[in-house]
Amino acid sequence: MAVDQIATVYFLDVGQGTSQVIAFADGNLVIIDCGASADALVMLLKTISFNKIRAVVLSHWHDDHVNGTPALLKTFEKRIEYFYLPQDQPAVDIRANPIYRQIKKLADKKAFFVERLEYRNVDHGRICGAANANDGPLLSVQYPDFPQSMDVQSQKDTNQGSGILLLEYGKGRILFPGDAGKKAFKALINRLSNAPIFCSIMAAPHHSGKLNTGSTAVKGFRNCYHWLYQDVVKPEYLVVSAGTDNSYDHPKSEHLLEAVNLGATVICTQMTPQCHSNVYSLKPSLLPLAHLPAECGLNSGVGCGGTIVAEMSSGGVKIERLGEHQSKVNALVTAHSPLCRSSLATSTVV
Repeated sequence: MAVDQIATVYFLDVGQGTSQVIAFADGNLVIIDCGASADALVMLLKTISFNKIRAVVLSHWHDDHVNGTPALLKTFEKRIEYFYLPQDQPAVDIRANPIYRQIKKLADKKAFFVERLEYRNVDHGRICGAANANDGPLLSVQYPDFPQSMDVQSQKDTNQGSGILLLEYGKGRILFPGDAGKKAFKALINRLSNAPIFCSIMAAPHHSGKLNTGSTAVKGFRNCYHWLYQDVVKPEYLVVSAGTDNSYDHPKSEHLLEAVNLGATVICTQMTPQCHSNVYSLKPSLLPLAHLPAECGLNSGVGCGGTIVAEMSSGGVKIERLGEHQSKVNALVTAHSPLCRSSLATSTVV
């Protein structure tokens, strides 16, 4: 009988930004994005035991996803095998990016290999893990393919070129969509013959912020968020990576409420003023930190779930300390009505 392989997924509290670490049972890691700061990421990697970093994936070139990369390279350059880089901008702009130049300089010295972040029909976008999700954890790129990357370079909203990755094993699926928006998700489900994506956990796209730069209306739906959670992806849990003092109103109420009303349980890395009338009184975290690096314990943010840990096995996905976290949030409901416990008023579908 085959050993039940397990992957541990860390949704790091990096404040306003995104970074996730997948630790496979064979000792390999995959890092998806490095946050605006890699403080918590580097601390985590110094805390856990691993053999090598099989891949570092940058979903797109926005600062809050890539600016922590130099700090990661400074400490762990010799343990990295591959970098997967997006093509969401014209080549001239990517070449001008100092982080890209640093990665290329090290790649030229054979420190590691660099690959395009794209879905490929020949191997279905596989990055690492088993060839089949029934045999062990499989991590693959679901979007974009090469033509989609080229198309987004002429668009103003480069979020539409953000990589979407899927981790699968047995009954468990975890989706990592970076800052992907409406056009990206539409292209993805078109390839999947319009079948909704069911998953145990989804990292909230664009920090539960806007999914497009224009109108949010979608014919037949209240807005594009209603469309997303009704027809495109159906997560059991939605993990939101956002900072307490972010200036983008993340998570946006219209986004988060659609997810809640269509069945997702929300867990945020940090709290915002939408959760508590005096959020800083809960510093550093609503949920006591479990000896895991988290931005809320290092700087000014106020943690909700802090760094969130999920265990994946053939039986599915289990989020650590979930019951304790939900009880803490429920205790706020009477006095503060946190956004994730609100309900969406019925409105007419357009």
